[in-house]
Amino acid sequence: MKTSRIFWTLLLCLGIGFFFSGQVVAEEVVSEETEPQASTQEQEESWGPEKSELLDSSVLSFHGFGGWSFRWSDENRHRNSKDSGDWDNTELAWLINARLTQALSVYSQIYFTSGPSPEGIQVGVDSMFGQWKLSDKLMFRIGRVKLPFGIYGELVRVGTIRPFFDLPQGIYGPVGYTTEAFYGIGVSGRLPLLDDWALNYDLYGGQIEAEYACCQLQEDLEEEGEVGVDNGAEGIKNSIGTRVFFETPIRGFRVGGSGFTGVTDEVGEQERRWVVGSFLEYVDDPVLFRAEYAYLRQKPEVTSHAFFVEGGYYFSTHIQGVVRYDFYNAEKAGLSDNEAEHRAWGAGINIWLNPNFVIKTEYKLIDGHRLVQTNESTSLKDKTHFVQAGLQFSF
Repeated sequence: MKTSRIFWTLLLCLGIGFFFSGQVVAEEVVSEETEPQASTQEQEESWGPEKSELLDSSVLSFHGFGGWSFRWSDENRHRNSKDSGDWDNTELAWLINARLTQALSVYSQIYFTSGPSPEGIQVGVDSMFGQWKLSDKLMFRIGRVKLPFGIYGELVRVGTIRPFFDLPQGIYGPVGYTTEAFYGIGVSGRLPLLDDWALNYDLYGGQIEAEYACCQLQEDLEEEGEVGVDNGAEGIKNSIGTRVFFETPIRGFRVGGSGFTGVTDEVGEQERRWVVGSFLEYVDDPVLFRAEYAYLRQKPEVTSHAFFVEGGYYFSTHIQGVVRYDFYNAEKAGLSDNEAEHRAWGAGINIWLNPNFVIKTEYKLIDGHRLVQTNESTSLKDKTHFVQAGLQFSF
């Protein structure tokens, strides 16, 4: 029954797509009647087999983003930091886009990370999908697609678009709200409305990649240096989800919401997970402000909610001050208040040498044990002091 619902929902989306595609084709026919026709030679050059056999640089684009950082924490560990400091934290991602026709494109993104875990350098695929774009109002994506969730869901590796080095861990950390991608089909677009308003939407179905359990201590889930691993990492199956947000007449201000539901298999027991959230942001130099809330329910006795508020201000062209408050709380039997919560206050200074190259220094005071681990043989302390400094870039 659940699978059939997803099927009929996606079938409806395809029907809408063919409807709009008919309109697009009609518009092209009208334009062809009013525009001068290309010569036979030009048509052969455009559609001949020699031209389509090999893509040239005009239809290929490459983008990259990454960074390096030094991390230090006191007696508790956060984000794989050490009390002696750790210099081996690097990340690089490549995004490749090939435009096959005016409407068809393929995207792939691979990443390389290096850190203190025993695995050393890790390589993986963030996304790999095909896109059929009928217009800005309607496009289809199929494959391993980046998960459209909240503000940062599709941009988790792009450090130059956020004020701090890391994403807010209460929502985007190993807590079960979101992940890198989903396997399936999605439809998205941008619909202009009245008075400079616009609606952006995403609708998708399939299987959501599941890496993290929703409400377990990171300390308990630690295994060979990799923390927060979900025993049900097969994925959140029979999933459907959406994200919508409004562009407003106020420059740089948008507001929206997102959510999904699906069946997960943690510790051999199938349970339905529900995740919903809302967000708003205002970005217009010299001011940056973002806020987001998320709620998770997996069964009546297992719920959690989280939110963050972050801001930034450019004191000059190159110097930016940033602050953030990040909160998470889980409700699950057997967890004390301190074990179930993560509260982090952060502040930092960013030096922007270029809009695509930034040096960041930041400090966080963390209260709660949800997202920290013991440092070797010591016991968990009530508070964690965390320092990070490094660079991030994009091109």
